[in-house]
Amino acid sequence: MRTIFFGSFRRRRFSFIAAVPLLLLLSMCGLDDYTFLDRVTEQAISVPTDVHAEIALPAYTVPQTNYFTRFVFYYRIYLSDTNTTGRIQPASFSTINSALAADYAALLPYTDPSSTVSVTNIAAQFSYRNYYEVMEIDGLMGNGPGTVNVEFDTGYIAGLSLSLPPPVAPVAVRGTITAQLRRSTGYGAFQLRPSDLFLATPELFSTPVSITVNRDVQASSSGAPAYAYVSLYIVTQGQNDTDLSPVYSRPTFIGVFSLPPP
Repeated sequence: MRTIFFGSFRRRRFSFIAAVPLLLLLSMCGLDDYTFLDRVTEQAISVPTDVHAEIALPAYTVPQTNYFTRFVFYYRIYLSDTNTTGRIQPASFSTINSALAADYAALLPYTDPSSTVSVTNIAAQFSYRNYYEVMEIDGLMGNGPGTVNVEFDTGYIAGLSLSLPPPVAPVAVRGTITAQLRRSTGYGAFQLRPSDLFLATPELFSTPVSITVNRDVQASSSGAPAYAYVSLYIVTQGQNDTDLSPVYSRPTFIGVFSLPPP
């Protein structure tokens, strides 16, 4: 019995020693360095009204800084015959536009931090629902911590008059940097009418939405549109070191905001 036990012990000890180089090799190959990006949390976002949001961007540390690239806003515009003021809550989404409520519900499993739903295809999920990137803000969002104010009241930023050439579109502000928010063409997939500005213009209401024109806009689900709203999400984007493919954090819903008239 003692001889058998000793031989079994030696075989186990040998197996363990033999496995050590393999474990070290796998570790050196980077298999344990899973490409993962922390999300911007709900606690980092303040939405006091239907025209203003304040977002505290996080600081990333190694290894996330090795593949972090940028923060991205995804948006979709919804036309409505309903005027909603104050902070817009999910309970009002179906009143504004039935498609807004449906899209919010469909994206909710991806934004839920306790969800097990994978976000590897989140860009495709946004594209499927005709959500697109807000353009012209990469320089402002930066790659480090800081506070970004998104302002849809075009006359004021934090109580101070904003001096920009007319027409003044909704803006994002970070410190001393201000950038006008611009709609996306889906990188040339469709046209924007009347312009790429986030403004509730008569032309925006009267232009028929199609696959080639204003694909980022959802037509009114009830009466004739007289109001426009934008739904915003924020996602952290990075790049996989192995195959250079994009990677994403779990998205965070920012809110729904009223677009101003020109």
